[in-house]
Amino acid sequence: NLQGQNLKIDSLKIELENHKVKDSIQANILLDLAYAYLRRDIKQTQLYLEKAEDLNSALAYKKGKARVFYLKGILENIRLNYTESLYFFKESLKYYESIQHKKGIADVYIALGITNYDLAQYEEALDNYKKAIALYKTLNNKRELVTSLINIANIYSETGNYNEAIANYKGALALSETINDESGIAFVHSNLGVLYSRQGNYPLAIE
Repeated sequence: NLQGQNLKIDSLKIELENHKVKDSIQANILLDLAYAYLRRDIKQTQLYLEKAEDLNSALAYKKGKARVFYLKGILENIRLNYTESLYFFKESLKYYESIQHKKGIADVYIALGITNYDLAQYEEALDNYKKAIALYKTLNNKRELVTSLINIANIYSETGNYNEAIANYKGALALSETINDESGIAFVHSNLGVLYSRQGNYPLAIE
């Protein structure tokens, strides 16, 4: 919520004020601020992103560079510049791979998949989501696995492959229930309802 976001931003600004040393900690605070402003004030996001980029370059901080490119990819996606978005995500992926940061690599695969989906590149999107799933499984990151399965189900739903869509939504639902993710459970139930009604399975749709 908005109040929570404001508190987060205020807290990060205090942290930045107190951390004078130009090191990786400061670089991460700058990036956290850029993320915090993302859905609210693109100009502030740009401002903190530029500061973080300069500092990361000066420090040769690879994880920071990966995060900068990742955020640039998100920004271009928001602006509907999908080709530029893919370029930045691929640059981010290179840096995450160079430091073998599995969570970062998996997150970029999801971002690439989302952008592929926006471009109706469904095969590429599926491929990227499946790569992310393989990594999230090794990390036992159930929350991100739920997101990945939902994304895959969305593609199958979009392309009319309803049985595969249902199978993936059910997989997401089972995982959502094990981690008590109420929003995930509600989202999957609503999507399953839509799919069942498309298939003509109305009794299941009203469960």
